Amino acid sequence: MYRIKQIPEDFIVEEQIELDFDEDGKYTYFQLDKKSCNTEDAIISISKKLRIPRNAFNYAGAKDKNALTKQCVSVRGSIRNFENNEIKVKVLGKGNKPILLGQLTKNKFNLIIRKVNERPEKISFIPNYFDDQRFGRNNLQIGLNILKKDFKNAAKSIEDKRTLEFLKNNPNNSIGAIRCIPFIILKMYINSVQSYIFNEALNILIKENSKNLTKVDYKQGEFFFPKEFIEIENLPLISFDTIYSNSKLENIYNEILNNNNLTKNNFIIRSISNITPHGDLRNAFVEVEDLNISELYDDELNKNKNKIKIDFSLSKGSYATVVIKSLFSK
Repeated sequence: MYRIKQIPEDFIVEEQIELDFDEDGKYTYFQLDKKSCNTEDAIISISKKLRIPRNAFNYAGAKDKNALTKQCVSVRGSIRNFENNEIKVKVLGKGNKPILLGQLTKNKFNLIIRKVNERPEKISFIPNYFDDQRFGRNNLQIGLNILKKDFKNAAKSIEDKRTLEFLKNNPNNSIGAIRCIPFIILKMYINSVQSYIFNEALNILIKENSKNLTKVDYKQGEFFFPKEFIEIENLPLISFDTIYSNSKLENIYNEILNNNNLTKNNFIIRSISNITPHGDLRNAFVEVEDLNISELYDDELNKNKNKIKIDFSLSKGSYATVVIKSLFSK
């Protein structure tokens, strides 16, 4: 079985984003280089070290813990250059707007895959699945509990010092405990449910439209990779206001919702401000751009094994690990 992310240097991600600079702007843009921590943990560390409120920071997309990553972050006000063993802050300039979630255009990946036996064949597309990183350790269950208004179990499942401390002092105020979590993290819990439902719908449509496919496990179930491109329309990221393009798609989504004891109305969340999600569409398939696959090299970390270098770009919101799963699926 191949291995990824054996060391952080095996997985290098560089965010591609366009920024409008203005030397009189009230926001400072900086490049965040990090390893061995996720984006949110890095921001919290910077916040504490430089004594800047966490809610002053914004970024376009969360980056994985087990990787070397480069991304742009905005902070309200000023910040200085800063560096430790895991994090480097490099000021880029000022602007008038904060960076918004989803603002990036694409991500460029430089990967080393270890313990491989052969060079995979090139691919030009992947099903646009959300992979394990989207779901974290228990994001999906927390999100489901919030949507079902089971705030007690949602709060208990959140492994965060702020929530635990609040519950210790206010054991009957589960909603208050949940509100201790940064907005961007609360959104991730709800987004994980939308992502799971999208994956399940895409699975159903791929299996209906292709007989030549391979199956790969992931934490929430299975992925199916067709050998040929399939014309599947953009699929909804479900919300209370989702309008389906046809009755077949509506039936598919309703079946998935029913299996999880949900309806569209569950996505209206009045008890916690501003986390009711809005509906959107996501490509069912996405292009793997500028894919380069090296020859096999001796793997210095695994005796008598080979490694391979793979470079490519993906549009925002798509997962490099899905590319790897597709390349090495049999």
